[in-house]
Amino acid sequence: MSNEEYIRQRPQQQRLLDEDNGDNQWLRQQQQHQQQLGRKREDGNDDKKSTEVSLRKIIIAASVILVILLVIVYILLIPENSYPVVYSLPDPPPLEGSLSANSFLSSAKKLFEGKIEGPETIVHQKGHFYTGTADGRILHIHNGVIQTVARLGKERCDGSIYLAEPSCGRPLGMKFDPDGYLVVIEPYSGLYRVNVATGDVHLLLPSGVMIDGRPLNFLNSLDIASDGNIYITDSSTYQCRDFVMDLLDGRPTGRLLRYDPVRNSTEILLDGLRFANGVQLSRYEDFILVCETFAARIMKYNIKGINAGRAEVFAENLPGMPDNIKSSSSGGYWVAMPNVRFQGMRISVLDFLASRTFTRFLLSKLYNVVSLDLLSPSHGTMVVELNGKGDIVRALMDLEGGHLQCISEVEDVVGVLYFGSFRSPYMARLDSSRL
Repeated sequence: MSNEEYIRQRPQQQRLLDEDNGDNQWLRQQQQHQQQLGRKREDGNDDKKSTEVSLRKIIIAASVILVILLVIVYILLIPENSYPVVYSLPDPPPLEGSLSANSFLSSAKKLFEGKIEGPETIVHQKGHFYTGTADGRILHIHNGVIQTVARLGKERCDGSIYLAEPSCGRPLGMKFDPDGYLVVIEPYSGLYRVNVATGDVHLLLPSGVMIDGRPLNFLNSLDIASDGNIYITDSSTYQCRDFVMDLLDGRPTGRLLRYDPVRNSTEILLDGLRFANGVQLSRYEDFILVCETFAARIMKYNIKGINAGRAEVFAENLPGMPDNIKSSSSGGYWVAMPNVRFQGMRISVLDFLASRTFTRFLLSKLYNVVSLDLLSPSHGTMVVELNGKGDIVRALMDLEGGHLQCISEVEDVVGVLYFGSFRSPYMARLDSSRL
């Protein structure tokens, strides 16, 4: 190609190239525009999502606040309970010495499992056993045969209906009197005398009777002196089924009473006890011991001698909440503790709640709604033997509650121990001479 032709064609090529460049630039601009629109749409979607998340958070927070306000209003509308009081306890004892950890109770043999419900108290007489169960019955057991002696409730119940317990009946403390009658406490209706041969029942002292300006509200345990006087505990101002409320409240309202069936008169021996529970006369009937369950101690009331009418601490800072106390065959006393407390355990409800009055206040409010059971057998059970001075000389344990739970009483028949439980569906037996 000549120089002239090249010169003539170059402007046309440049124009084509410029046109191509223009088209490419236009395409690039369109692409950039589309990208900007895409980013805007993405930003819009992000803003929309962010707004939706924020709305969800606001709704959730508002719902939580509303629930809290409703709970507060509901609590305030529940009938007023007195605000709990602070109580104090010594630090739980260590498991050492006579309290060294063991699993002796795991060797006990369960009896009548699934056939009896909550045999709270056990009475032995010449090879015959008597107990009261959660369905309102008084049972006689002999040679493996269970018979119903009497019913103290107004209707037949299975023992599991909380609301029906006052009408079903719940036999607790029992013992034979000098005339051979079985004297039984039913906390909702009163103190009874039962003819175990005929099943006849006679009411001695009805619940609700005013003693020193306060009604008998929760009769619990008893012991009977040779002169016929009956020593009784009136555990709390709360009813039997609401015994946990006594712990939540913290006020010491338990009483030790003496009832004279001949004169039909009742007198107060001790007042201001923190859930007065099991009672046991000494061998010579010169004093009586009473368990203070929520104080983890046992009080001694002197009946005779120079200290007659005075009370003193017999055993304190026990490794559990003492329920019932019975004489041992060695001359001491067996104390049953359905719940334990000792150094190093995960939590002791009794000790944990001592200074936490607001927590107890809230729990006391909710107790009317839910079946609160703070004393469930989640940390095992224990029985200890005390000597005449109140010292622990022997302890039998199931600290995890893997075999036995909620032991409420020990009946010592010449070294063979029979265990009752206010909740478990069995009795148990253990030959202590083999330990």
